[in-house]
Amino acid sequence: MEFKIYSVEKRYDIDPSDVHIDTAISNILLDYRPHGFIADQIAPIVPVMKQSDRFYKIAQADRFRATPDYRSPGMEPNLISYDVSSDGYYCDNYALGSYLTYEELANADMGLDGRRLRSQLITDILLLNNEIRVSNLCNSTSNVGCSTTTASAWGTANSDPYIDCQNDINAIEDGRGYRPNTVVFGKAAWRKWRESEKIQTMIFPHGGGVPTIEHAKLLLEVDKILIGGAYYNSADQGVTMSLSKVWNDNVLYAFCAPNPSKEVPSFMYSFRWTVPGIPNMIARVFPFDDKKGRQDIHISYYQDEKITDSGLGYLRTGVGSSQ
Repeated sequence: MEFKIYSVEKRYDIDPSDVHIDTAISNILLDYRPHGFIADQIAPIVPVMKQSDRFYKIAQADRFRATPDYRSPGMEPNLISYDVSSDGYYCDNYALGSYLTYEELANADMGLDGRRLRSQLITDILLLNNEIRVSNLCNSTSNVGCSTTTASAWGTANSDPYIDCQNDINAIEDGRGYRPNTVVFGKAAWRKWRESEKIQTMIFPHGGGVPTIEHAKLLLEVDKILIGGAYYNSADQGVTMSLSKVWNDNVLYAFCAPNPSKEVPSFMYSFRWTVPGIPNMIARVFPFDDKKGRQDIHISYYQDEKITDSGLGYLRTGVGSSQ
């Protein structure tokens, strides 16, 4: 029996486009959020009750002075005391806002929560600006007790990142009696440090590894290694994006209080005005403005980022380029 194969053209009465209209799916959103913030770990937030006020500073020299304590029979002991000074803060108001139009609200798909996205945008930019302010303070040689400019860029034949770091740490400890517990690497500085052949050889004498933050903590004997990984766009809206590193090729060594404390000094603090009725990073959604045809969303807070003891900080600049 002979079988014949016939070519059959498949035809459908309906096309996929007849039963499905392309819309945005609700479980994926290509959103972009700044990240890598470390400001709150360098400058712990201190809640304060007044927008401006003063805080006490006890002279370290008096607390560290070795005063003779031998007392002869029948004599009064040597009397000791300490000097107290004060410093002040003023919490500036930082605020941003956004808005949703009637058209946007009416046309929005179910998977796009405009209020949430606007609030998220405002919060991210407020945090980014805070990161930039803290970075600018920390990377100014006038705000630290000591600073040095790197003679040989890390990664070059004459450089030794480990010796540089140890000398910087020892300078603070010998000068102030406090060993830095925090090392802040700018993004470019961290890349240079971990790519250094000398660093890799110390950590992996037999080769075959990439240094991590944990390796750096053990090698430098500090509690915390922070990598400033945030980027910011310096271009205006509507112009091609131009990304820059918030923390670049400097290294900051500092003694930072883990939490606000009256018993432990700290290189820097952020004084945050936090009382009932004062906005504190909470989104405020205002009623619809029929005249403008929009609904406003505002987020604000009051804060002063302040170097409280410059002597507890040491800055090494330009580790990525020979000077």
